[in-house]
Amino acid sequence: RASGESPADAADVLTPGSAAGSPASLIDLSNLLGVPVVATPSTFEPPRPPPYAPPSPPPLSPPPALQSNEYLRLVVALTVDEVSAVQADLLANLARELNITISRLGFERVESLDASSTEVVVKVVTDVGAGESFSDPVAQLTPGPEASLEDVSAALGVPLVSNPVNFEPPAPPPPHSPPDLSSEEYVRLVVGLGEADLFAQQAALLVNLAAELGVSVDRLNVERMRALGASTTELVVKVTTDVSAGQAFVDPTAQLAPGAGETLDALSAALGVPIVGTPTDFLPPSSPPPAPPAPPPFSPPPDFTLTEYVRLVLNLTFADVHASGDDIAAAMATELGISQDRVDVEVVSSVTNTTTELVIRVDADPSTGELAGAVDALT
Repeated sequence: RASGESPADAADVLTPGSAAGSPASLIDLSNLLGVPVVATPSTFEPPRPPPYAPPSPPPLSPPPALQSNEYLRLVVALTVDEVSAVQADLLANLARELNITISRLGFERVESLDASSTEVVVKVVTDVGAGESFSDPVAQLTPGPEASLEDVSAALGVPLVSNPVNFEPPAPPPPHSPPDLSSEEYVRLVVGLGEADLFAQQAALLVNLAAELGVSVDRLNVERMRALGASTTELVVKVTTDVSAGQAFVDPTAQLAPGAGETLDALSAALGVPIVGTPTDFLPPSSPPPAPPAPPPFSPPPDFTLTEYVRLVLNLTFADVHASGDDIAAAMATELGISQDRVDVEVVSSVTNTTTELVIRVDADPSTGELAGAVDALT
């Protein structure tokens, strides 16, 4: 309907004698369709889609961890050896007083405080998910109005020096991430040689420089060599240090700079090349700024193709229109001033015995200069 087509009940239109314009008999219908029709056309219902089924619920997430640990700190008037001798009885008495099974108790720490007292830390484990009830050992064992410290000592079978208290176990240390122990130092030398001469003596210079710094020659690398004049050349040497591999850090500039009792002549003699300026630090150029993001990829222009449908009611029979539909479409293309490949017969349908509906599709693409508006041009 959106394209101008009129709704039609195919079974009613084809049933002999059902309405004006329909075939009079099955023979007429057979002649019209070009095949022998042996039964009255009937409506066909396509299979319906299956009924909507709601999505299955998400799987149950596991219950949260319901296990907890409580720590009880006791100070008893016994030595470590004496505590070790009575530890089984102490755990049994604790389990009885706390009304829990002895399997939920364990020694966390036993440590001597002085010659006659010992610190005992007991861990009480509770697993609510397994049906165990939570226990607060400190609250249950602290002397109250009806009990004294002596009463609690008698119940546990060990002499307590002070009231039981909570104990916070030390937090685990954070994960260790070793620092980056590699470093690079740069020293700048100005040598009284031309660039070609210095390049020829480069290997010997590095060997002498490594001996002067007290490092292996594989830790040195020429970073830059640049002529400053006809007989002077700038030389930048990089010294690498890896402390994690046992290498000692060196400051090449400080070690090579002339000081008390040292001169440039002595340094030149040690390195085997004439040094004409005090060695200085060199900062390597920083990395270039990040390149701007690449432009987004080209996206083609949108599709401007338009399709229009022209509906004509002709005073011709169905057979006449069916035989000359292409000629009518070609004549319409001529009338609209467009090429014939842009028009095509879409629908041919009988309205009455002597009138026929003809629907022609007209395609237009404005992006290529084609114009639309076929209905307006023909009305």
